[in-house]
Amino acid sequence: MLNIKGLRAINYPGSQLCLTCGICCQGVFFYHDNEPQNYAIELGQKTPDDINLLMPLTCLLFREGRCIVHEDPKRPPCCRDSQCQLLKRLLQNEISLEEGKRIIEGIRTLINKIIKQLPQTDRSKPLIYLISDTRNSIQQELSLGNQSNIEFFFDIVSLQRRLHRYILPIEGV
Repeated sequence: MLNIKGLRAINYPGSQLCLTCGICCQGVFFYHDNEPQNYAIELGQKTPDDINLLMPLTCLLFREGRCIVHEDPKRPPCCRDSQCQLLKRLLQNEISLEEGKRIIEGIRTLINKIIKQLPQTDRSKPLIYLISDTRNSIQQELSLGNQSNIEFFFDIVSLQRRLHRYILPIEGV
């Protein structure tokens, strides 16, 4: 993606933040539609090794912790047009790039910790739904006096709050 001066978009804070993050590429909020898959096939990037067993909804164009086509102006519109709350705040100079990266690192740390503890059940739902279901189950256990998962419960609550505050995509942007 080029701006009017011909400089690559990757040099801009918004692109740097997105490339640091990748949360929207990892199946946290939604199912990836066929646009990224078709684009991956077109690029010859889709192989059986692309399946991430912990996060099976991960976009096929997300490799080694980053989008492999972020700079491509032809990348799928669903990716190109998406803006999370954190990106919007960065673009409005409400936070610095460094602060945004720190927030993302905290969220990714929680995601990784929680994924490892999730029950090995249906992983075909976006992560946000899986953790909500797990939170509800743990709440039921807590109401019965079982506090064995209390730390896991607090990690889930913390992640949900951070996702809602910083990451959930903004519709119509």
